[in-house]
Amino acid sequence: MKAGRLKMNAPGRTLGMEMSTAAHADPTARSRWSLKTPGSPSKPFWKAGKKLLSKRLPDPDRARNTTPSGVKPFGFRIFPAEAKNFFLASSAPLAKRAVQTFLFLRCSIRTIAALAFILWLAITTFPAEASASNDAPTISHGAHQKLSAAQDLLHAEKWSDADALLEGFLQEFRQEPFALALAWQMRGFLFSETDRHEEALEAFDKALDLDSLDEASRLRVLANTALILVLLGRHDEASRRMSAWLDQADVVAPEQWVRAAWVFFEAERYEAAARHLKTAIQELLQAGSKAPLEWYDMLLAALHHDGQYAEMIRLLPGIMEQRPNDKRYWQQLAAAHLQLNQERRAAAVLAAGHHKGVFNQPQDIIQVTQMLRQAETPHLGARILEQALNNGQLRSTKDNLNLLADAWLQAREIQKAATILVQKVEQSEDCATRLRIGRLFVQIEDWSAAAGQLEHATGARCAEVRPDALLLLGMAAFHQGRMEEARKTFTQAREEPRVRLQAEIWLEGIGSGG
Repeated sequence: MKAGRLKMNAPGRTLGMEMSTAAHADPTARSRWSLKTPGSPSKPFWKAGKKLLSKRLPDPDRARNTTPSGVKPFGFRIFPAEAKNFFLASSAPLAKRAVQTFLFLRCSIRTIAALAFILWLAITTFPAEASASNDAPTISHGAHQKLSAAQDLLHAEKWSDADALLEGFLQEFRQEPFALALAWQMRGFLFSETDRHEEALEAFDKALDLDSLDEASRLRVLANTALILVLLGRHDEASRRMSAWLDQADVVAPEQWVRAAWVFFEAERYEAAARHLKTAIQELLQAGSKAPLEWYDMLLAALHHDGQYAEMIRLLPGIMEQRPNDKRYWQQLAAAHLQLNQERRAAAVLAAGHHKGVFNQPQDIIQVTQMLRQAETPHLGARILEQALNNGQLRSTKDNLNLLADAWLQAREIQKAATILVQKVEQSEDCATRLRIGRLFVQIEDWSAAAGQLEHATGARCAEVRPDALLLLGMAAFHQGRMEEARKTFTQAREEPRVRLQAEIWLEGIGSGG
């Protein structure tokens, strides 16, 4: 999966996720997440403390062989997962598509999938209180006691002991389908917590195959298998299971729409991901709540991948009102305009961001200059870059001076470009740069300045560029009226196969008095 992630300048805000544990949801069961960003602490992730929603299950002495009552959901732990940046810092190249790639395809979707999996994977060992009926699932007293003991071991993170107990349980109570389904569900949780994802998927599938879980638990396990499949890289299968879950769920909460969107994003089904994210955001807005900005970040990435640039342009101003100093959104808005060939609008966005001081870091200024060149406004880009070099925001490195010279050249300010390159060549004897400066001065017919640069490029150490430098140096001498020097230089150039024909033409012209 390509990278594609939304970069944050501050630690990600938490996103509480309800964990339905039976036929009805328990709103107390929540997990939290964040994304690491350049502005956040050095830890690659932070995790919520575990919330144990019950210490142990009550022993149903009064109701043997009936559904246990008063059971609360099994506590869960968020296990570590390495969180990469949604957007990886890099320079925006000049090509339009590469610029867009820099701005949007910095999404490590593997990380998103892992985070989504962490968010949802809260597995219950027993269902909540069920209505008393002849059709309700039952569990024997002995099975209940052993599963309670296994639950205690899982709470204490004694994985080996819990695994051994559950393995024996599967043999001892193989005649109780409901108890077996609960045991496999617990083993799936255990395996997922210990990063044994293949075994976790197998355990959850066995719990489903027994067809004994109540509907809410069955759907929860089905969703968990989709998220595990994402971690295993089986994205198409994961999206099919998530589609099945969405089709069968009676009610889908906004947070659940978001988790489903992550699965579809990883499967490169960007239209579906964007649609589910829009639904989640809209439902929160209708309820009078604001959606987390992280949801909008994911939506923007999905819209970009799906080529919905006009929709991005519609959404971004509202997001920018909440985060006016977040340069990502300014860059994304400009890039979306570029994708629609709206160069003037893209340039206006970048100019406004620069005026407001949003782009105040060295790399920001370089990126803005590159994008303004792409937006066919090189004058503005060159002025911004030159100002940053003059006031010390940027160092006068060879790369920065080259970029400035390129911007002035694109703006057809050849004299300014040549002057900048002279500054660069003073830092090091660069034969290629000497030749380039000479060409520029030849273009504006500054023959004296051209000769001064080209002479440096005709020495033995400049063998690669020497033929072209000799030819141009002869032309400079000719236009200055120094015919003998021109003849001598063209004679030298004639010894170079690459420019031999041109040198002979010039020599014939000089010989004929032309």
